[in-house]
Amino acid sequence: MKFLIISFFFLLFSCRNENSKPNDIDSKKISNEIKTQFKEIKRDTLIVNNLKFVIKQFKEGNLDFSLVILNEKFDTIYKHNDFIDEYKIIDFNNDGYQDIELDYITNVPGIVDVLLFDLASGKFQIIEELGNYPSPIKIKKSEYYYSYERAGCADYNWESNLFYISDYKCVKIGNITGKGCGYEKRNGIFINKIVNNKEVEINWIKRDTGYYEDKWEFIEKYWTKNHLKFTK
Repeated sequence: MKFLIISFFFLLFSCRNENSKPNDIDSKKISNEIKTQFKEIKRDTLIVNNLKFVIKQFKEGNLDFSLVILNEKFDTIYKHNDFIDEYKIIDFNNDGYQDIELDYITNVPGIVDVLLFDLASGKFQIIEELGNYPSPIKIKKSEYYYSYERAGCADYNWESNLFYISDYKCVKIGNITGKGCGYEKRNGIFINKIVNNKEVEINWIKRDTGYYEDKWEFIEKYWTKNHLKFTK
């Protein structure tokens, strides 16, 4: 009888241990899945206009967002739905307040989104359609920007657009197009003004076929000197 009682308890506890193993494995599996889906890869604390924010970037997984911004109460005030490569804290519009630049890995270099700090609301607002203006640069002592984008033929063809930002939207007002590939009817640098939402050629600088090594200097100097002519 004593032997039967001992055997009964041995079987009882053996069954409990075996039944508990699958639950333990499932818990670990679920935990690992959560960690994978919500793996935080970068975090910054940002103070703008005496307001505290926490920026969190997450690894791509089953998430529907890649970056969130929390206020000092840890309420989510912004979610970014497109997956980014990295983010940078910069003063994009030189207004004295820090903004957040979101960088992507794409076939076109310099594609970014920017979250501008909105002083009135104390939050961050994305600039609409900024992705259409790669590598944006602000013209010093102005409210205007210009971009640079390859347009084919091993960068012999290229474009630079002049624009400004109004109500968090980009407004294009000018364009410089470089054509040096050789298959066009005309080679050179074409200056265009936006009239009724269309590009109208206002100047053509003839150039020979080839790579224009001075294009960076030309773009910077031309827009800096002439950008106000495109506002009229």
